[in-house]
Amino acid sequence: MSFSLDVSKFKNDAINSVDKTTRGTAIALWRAVILDSPVDSGRFRGNWFASFGAPSEITTTVSDKQGTRTASKAAQVVQSAPKNQTFWLSNNLPYAERLEFGWSDQAPEGMVRTNVARFQRILEEEANKNKI
Repeated sequence: MSFSLDVSKFKNDAINSVDKTTRGTAIALWRAVILDSPVDSGRFRGNWFASFGAPSEITTTVSDKQGTRTASKAAQVVQSAPKNQTFWLSNNLPYAERLEFGWSDQAPEGMVRTNVARFQRILEEEANKNKI
C-alpha cells in the first residue's frame, strides 16, 4: 500500500470513528434521559422525540412506561441521520420543564441535567469503543 493510500485510509477511518462516537454518545445520553424520566402514566416518557436538523415540536398521547420503545425510536433516528447532523432530543409537554427542575419526587434532580453532567464519561466510553 502506498503512503497516500495509507493516509486516505486513516482519514476515512478517523471520520467513521468520529461519526460512530457521535451517534453512540447521542444514543447513550438520550437513553439515559428517557429512562431517568419520572413515570406516572408513561406519557412523559413517551413524549421524548429525537430529531436532526431542528428540534421536534410534536407531542403524542402515547404512553411508554418502560421507556424502551421511545429510546429505540430515538436510536433509530440517530442511526438513520446523514453524517454531520445536529441531533436533538425534545419533550414538548407543558410540564417538562417543571419535571426537570424538581417537580417530581422520582427525579428531584431532573433527568437532562443529571445525564448531561455524565456527558464526558459517556463520550469517553463511546470514543473507546471506536478507536482506530
